[in-house]
Amino acid sequence: MWGLATGGGWGYAARMTVVGDGAVLADPPPEGTIVAGKYRVGERLGAGGMGTLVQAEHLLLHKQVAIKFMRRCSASSHRRFIREAQAAQSLSSDHVVRVFDIGFHDDVPFIVMEHLDGSDLATLTDEGPLPVEEAVDCLLEACVGVAEAHALGIVHRDLKPANLFYAHTAAQQRSVKVLDFGISKLATVADEPVPAAETHTGTSATATGALLGSPHFMSPEQLRDPSSVDVRTDVWALGVTGYVLLTGEQPFAGDSVADVTRAVFAADPPPASLRGRGIPSELDLVLEAALAKRLEDRIPSVAELARRLAPFSGKRGRLAAERAEAFESPVARGATGPKRPVPDAAAATETDAGLSTTVGTSTRRIAWRRGVLPAVAGLIAVASAILWARAGEVARLGHGLARFTPPARVPPSAAARIPVEALPAPSAPSAPSPSRADAPRQRHHPVRPHAVASAAPPPLPPPPRLDADGVPIIR
Repeated sequence: MWGLATGGGWGYAARMTVVGDGAVLADPPPEGTIVAGKYRVGERLGAGGMGTLVQAEHLLLHKQVAIKFMRRCSASSHRRFIREAQAAQSLSSDHVVRVFDIGFHDDVPFIVMEHLDGSDLATLTDEGPLPVEEAVDCLLEACVGVAEAHALGIVHRDLKPANLFYAHTAAQQRSVKVLDFGISKLATVADEPVPAAETHTGTSATATGALLGSPHFMSPEQLRDPSSVDVRTDVWALGVTGYVLLTGEQPFAGDSVADVTRAVFAADPPPASLRGRGIPSELDLVLEAALAKRLEDRIPSVAELARRLAPFSGKRGRLAAERAEAFESPVARGATGPKRPVPDAAAATETDAGLSTTVGTSTRRIAWRRGVLPAVAGLIAVASAILWARAGEVARLGHGLARFTPPARVPPSAAARIPVEALPAPSAPSAPSPSRADAPRQRHHPVRPHAVASAAPPPLPPPPRLDADGVPIIR
């Protein structure tokens, strides 16, 4: 089957072969083809189970990009291919390949990604194992991208050295980037069955059988049912990857899918320290916990794996470990410790002296809080005590003034009409006074009613003289 596509004013025949299950195998466009009106296809970079990667140039920006064209076209593979672009585009980590665009060319989906300069870790390990510190640093940088994916509910399910790219950055540094989210699993999306012919693998041991991923790096639960796995299957894959980077050998070897599967379920790999040079026995324990066959015995999260790997890393790895821990989910963090902040881009390039300065600054802040804040609290307490004492003096002064208030005078004309029983009794003093005992007793005379004259009322008597307690003085 041949399909005609146009580009740059000329046409070409893209070969598309129909295979037995109804799917279509499509060849990528040849060099010079204009894709989506803005990308000129360049040389071919490589091919995998689902797609072919080519180099391309953005015609307007004059920028080099990489375009991945789907190799096998079917309804289910289309959905997984698009899901790969959506999963990678949702991640912002520097340790995940960046996705710029997605589209269709001659009914073949393609993804436009950043162009990376370097090689994948599988190519490097073909030449021999990496030094311990470099291997752990690479693994920790991969943990950053995977931890962010897990925080968004994405399980990669195909982590291996071939999908970890050791790229040269613009600052002439090296950084690991996670590739290929083609068979990633979303926590909120149900998986679909995969035809046997659409096996996505990168090893000769997977020539038969319908598997999602590479069996050398698949966890026992993923071999049983790929649709029911969680983040711990990626922890397993990273553990196998770390073993390969340190030793250059597979922990679960075999000449066929059956042999590899049997080893994954039943065999315990020898410690990495017995296969590689300079590998500490404590690092063997971390890999052993990552490769625990029982889920409850395995390291529960990528953030926890990064925390355990950090003591064996260099400066680059320690910064990556802190960033990976910052993506830890609240459930896992409750069992493993508090969340740590993500270092910014400037902190990622600091020297060891700069890191010491940062730690010293945090220590000084803690000391300031412990020394100054208690002193401020003490000053507030003293001021409160002074205000309380002043308030008490004001209250006592007000009470004394109330004791000197003279009683109200009642006109005789009004008093004649008020029964004696209704008259208020004289108020007792609030506190005894020494001068009160020497004062003469007050004589109470009954009020006698008298006739009210029609003429003007008689003049009022002069107000009584009061003693110090406000009691009238009777002579």
